[in-house]
Amino acid sequence: AQAEIEAREYPGAYHRVAYHRPDGSPVYVETTRPELIPSAVALIAHPDDERYQGLFGTTVTSPVFGVEIPVVAHHLAEMDKGAGIAMCCTFGDLTDVQWWRELDLPVRAVIGRDGRL
Repeated sequence: AQAEIEAREYPGAYHRVAYHRPDGSPVYVETTRPELIPSAVALIAHPDDERYQGLFGTTVTSPVFGVEIPVVAHHLAEMDKGAGIAMCCTFGDLTDVQWWRELDLPVRAVIGRDGRL
């Protein structure tokens, strides 16, 4: 449905999720869609966000699944939304699709042809 792909504000709870740097220190992401964690292919922050300057070009490990993903910059990341750094999950919303295309990110399918995770 069109409503599922339009950007709209909905009431919901943010979940604080810790990704980990190689030294074990956390990078927190705040998300309303924790079920998309297995499909995360990158963490993305705004290139002007000083909080994440030292992370660009590095990797973090996802919680639960232990998958290593890059931390990259993109101008569509919203510095004032959540923690200011977002998961790019193929395909959570239209911004994820744009990031995936423009940043040449991989696809991470988490549901197999048999319907299992």
